[in-house]
Amino acid sequence: MTPSERSSDNTIVVVGEGTVVVSPDVAVLQVGLESRADSAGDALAKVTERSEAVLAAARDRGVADAALQTQNLSLHPQMDEPGRRVLGYVASYSLTVRLHDVAAASGMVDAISQAAGDALRLGGFRLSASSTDTARADAGARAVEDARRKAQRLADAAGVRVGRVLSVTEAGTNVRPMSTARFGVASPAAGMGSPAFARMPAPVPVEGGTQELAARVTVTFEVID
Repeated sequence: MTPSERSSDNTIVVVGEGTVVVSPDVAVLQVGLESRADSAGDALAKVTERSEAVLAAARDRGVADAALQTQNLSLHPQMDEPGRRVLGYVASYSLTVRLHDVAAASGMVDAISQAAGDALRLGGFRLSASSTDTARADAGARAVEDARRKAQRLADAAGVRVGRVLSVTEAGTNVRPMSTARFGVASPAAGMGSPAFARMPAPVPVEGGTQELAARVTVTFEVID
């Protein structure tokens, strides 16, 4: 008997698990922009120009305003090593772009890279399913069925019968990626700040893959002698 299966005082308590595979249909891209200049105003003006170009590129490809969200805007001085003298200023801007078409993600990355130029800093990329209510319910039902099978196995071994369900506790539903796209983020030292980065020879490949929804429940069954 495993820790997830036990019986006591006319009850059997088991943990059931159920999984459902779903296909992601939403791509979320984290875009960062960074500009440096001798003055704070110039640094902010440069990053503003690039951010407007990126937003225009996204809208030109059909991204609605509701799918564009500014995450951060910052401006700070760049100091020398002793921290006594200001060498210049760094302005940063970050944006989340939400695409309801995974197949369009590759072209979007290319368009944004062209619009951002040397200011681009790719901050991250993830895939998700927009609607998982049905899949979660299915995974939960499979978890209960799994619990009943385990309870029946224990009851058969003990020479008793499984009765009605006394309680069901859901431990939650987890999403586990089975195969998703990944973007490597280059550091400025690796050439990310060079013109070559802004002129990528081919779109970055994006593979939708699948995700697994896993539900876990604890079920208490009545035991009938």
